Amino acid sequence: MLQPARREQAAVPPQVEWRRPSIPWRRLVTPALALALVLLLAWGLVQRQRIAEQDADAADERAIAVAINGNDDAREFPLDPTERAPGTKGKVWVSPSESAVGLYAKKLPPLPAGKVYSSPT
Repeated sequence: MLQPARREQAAVPPQVEWRRPSIPWRRLVTPALALALVLLLAWGLVQRQRIAEQDADAADERAIAVAINGNDDAREFPLDPTERAPGTKGKVWVSPSESAVGLYAKKLPPLPAGKVYSSPT
């Protein structure tokens, strides 16, 4: 008797489930990188604040220099800290021919309530 012809089936490779390889050190590296990023951002913000403060100080000094500039007889005097104002620093520029005075002071002590530092008008 004749047997029915068999169809040959194409060989199908078995389905393999793909999985991300397990890397145990990744659990340590990821938080460390995140911490490093946070610290770097914080450092950048601190540096930005420092630069802003230095720019403000330089702008004050430039304003005073412009006010005194051109006065050949201008003289500079340092402001030294005193017992009542130990952290105060600054400089005074005086130009007798122009009746001009430039003052730069920082870290002045706080005044009593109701008092303010001002210049006479």
